[in-house]
Amino acid sequence: MAHRIVRRQGSWRRSVVALLAANSLVLVHTPARAADPSASSIVEKLLENDAWGSGGAYVKARLIVKAQGGAPREMAFQSKSRKAGPRLTKSLMRFTAPADLAGQAFLQIEKSDGDDDRFLWIPELKKTKRIAGASRKASFSGTDFSYADMDRRDLRDGTAKLVGIEKVGKADCYHLDVLPKGESPYGHLEVWARTTDFVPLKTVAFGANGQAVKTIEAKEAKKIEGKLFITKSLVTNHVENRTTELILDEVKPEGTIADEEFTARALEKE
Repeated sequence: MAHRIVRRQGSWRRSVVALLAANSLVLVHTPARAADPSASSIVEKLLENDAWGSGGAYVKARLIVKAQGGAPREMAFQSKSRKAGPRLTKSLMRFTAPADLAGQAFLQIEKSDGDDDRFLWIPELKKTKRIAGASRKASFSGTDFSYADMDRRDLRDGTAKLVGIEKVGKADCYHLDVLPKGESPYGHLEVWARTTDFVPLKTVAFGANGQAVKTIEAKEAKKIEGKLFITKSLVTNHVENRTTELILDEVKPEGTIADEEFTARALEKE
């Protein structure tokens, strides 16, 4: 079957870059139909379902960073999270390996009225550092995830448009084009969410110049105690020619973790 590449609002060049950079070609495009859910309702489902495990779970996970020509660097962490309100979460993660990161912890509290709270505990300095919104574009602990990728604000507050239904691999997906609101490291995002369960199978982030800078792909999703979690994912950094793999080794859904577990005081407990 011949590939169909659809011209729409963006340039031909941008469309080609988006498809090639995503590493999994979209083969069939179906324009949005009246019966399809709205873009805003798809975003609500994405945020509500929270397949990344930041809205109510205990997690043990690994991050593996691979740069071209260099040795992989593996990091391990444990995290806990809970819902903080509609569309909002609280999470605290603490590194357990390697030795130079062990004990370092990160607290994020998403907020609807202003910038989110982000705190980084650095044990060797006995110091908690606030991460300002202006630093959202920065790399998180040397990985290809930025603080912006972790806080979901571009998706939470952005303006989404439903482009149509397209296949990612064998799965039908809603293709969303999201324009961030306010300060963001990205010019826009394109998100492909599976139609059956709203799991985001692929996200391509573009810079202000229209070039694809990052692709985030879900490689494995599992249902654990009735809830779907993305247990393996891959971030491809097209600018740095580097990847970061995220593997959730253990996931325990938990919806009753106390608010007191997500404070600066709790962050500083070693």
